[in-house]
Amino acid sequence: MKIIRRSFEGAMLLRNAAVTDSAGGAVIVDGGQEYIHGVASVTGIEYKLLESEQYIFVEEISKGAFEVADLSDVVVLFNHDPSQILGRTTAGSALVYVRDGNLHYEFSVNQRTTWGQSVVELIKGGEVRQSSFGFTVPEGGDSWEDVKLADGRLRIKRTINKIDKVWDVSPVTWPASNLTSVGVSLDTLDELERFVHAAQDLQCRQGEALLICRLQLLTNRKNLLR
Repeated sequence: MKIIRRSFEGAMLLRNAAVTDSAGGAVIVDGGQEYIHGVASVTGIEYKLLESEQYIFVEEISKGAFEVADLSDVVVLFNHDPSQILGRTTAGSALVYVRDGNLHYEFSVNQRTTWGQSVVELIKGGEVRQSSFGFTVPEGGDSWEDVKLADGRLRIKRTINKIDKVWDVSPVTWPASNLTSVGVSLDTLDELERFVHAAQDLQCRQGEALLICRLQLLTNRKNLLR
């Protein structure tokens, strides 16, 4: 099962204590330390992943998508780099929890590596202010819908209804879900291509629009790989 990554814009905060309400009530953890707090995922908000002259691809993580997600062993990484570990839930150096349907994380500012200390200073200074997370969606955990717009483009929406595991959370330099400024992700094209090929039975209703979408997808992929 492929790990999917999404990023969200939002301020990262410095706390005097790490808290979690995963058990239904707030728990203070080591109130004498400072912690970095970030929101790795915001649910119930639609965001655009890809747009062209032929189609628009949007996505939404639904409220409740994290209800049964496995958060037992989540690593905090910088820019999703497995060699740059900032904390881990199983080591007690990080917390990952769900509050109001959104995914939060906390890790200590007391880093044992010089690059970890540098990351903390970058977050404090505001140079790093986005968060991202890696997750997997089980079979049947998402739904797809599409509509032909008045301008002739095909608008495709994916709704993620269930996340079965969160693998990592990351402070990131560039948010992966804001593709207009950093280029199109091949992962996004893979997901769109999966939908297009799964939508064979819609060809009678979509007609030419679906075929144009597929053709444009393959053209974009070739251009990206040049």
